[in-house]
Amino acid sequence: MIGISKTCGHALRAMICLARKDCSHGMIKSLADCSGVPAPYLAKIIKRLNAAGLVECKRGQQGGVWLSRAPKSISVMDVCSAIETSDWIDAVPSGPRKWMDFWRVEQTRIRNHLERLSIDDLVESPHHHHRKAARQIRRIST
Repeated sequence: MIGISKTCGHALRAMICLARKDCSHGMIKSLADCSGVPAPYLAKIIKRLNAAGLVECKRGQQGGVWLSRAPKSISVMDVCSAIETSDWIDAVPSGPRKWMDFWRVEQTRIRNHLERLSIDDLVESPHHHHRKAARQIRRIST
């Protein structure tokens, strides 16, 4: 079945935190607190996001992590593609031809949805924190 991994879910939560105004330029520790992802694990995720050009990082006193572009221009597909292996959404389960045809159609539908859904779409006010995002992430992973 197609779904997003736990690591991709963590990356999405971190990106949501970075997109929120109250956590837009944070150190790994504060980003870990905001996202609920353990700091050592989050550091590895941030390295992948940085390599993909989705975040920028700077070490030191004036350092931190921030989005490299506007949250509206970063899709869920961008984030998941930075985290997952290249075939994470393209693998088709083997089986009868109708089964494989069904999955190809569904993969296209899911890919299109993930490409249209931006990080900005997942952000909401600090009062509601990540409830909306959690629902969206669960919806796309089922």
